[in-house]
Amino acid sequence: MKPVMFIDKIYFQKENVMENNLEFIIKSAVLVHYCGPGGDVAIPKGVTEIGGNAFDGCTNLTKVTIPESVNEIE
Repeated sequence: MKPVMFIDKIYFQKENVMENNLEFIIKSAVLVHYCGPGGDVAIPKGVTEIGGNAFDGCTNLTKVTIPESVNEIE
């Protein structure tokens, strides 16, 4: 069984986190969910897609910086 971490009421497998950044849940280079505090957010380099519900419930976002590696936004 793979290790599972519990952060902010969201379960995810450790290998799905890029750059040891616990604010993002990323699977196969797809940003699945942002679970950080908000403010100015920079999506990690290497993400190629932003899922349709990646920022659901995020009410404190002021700016999102998208890297050039992103080629699809749902």
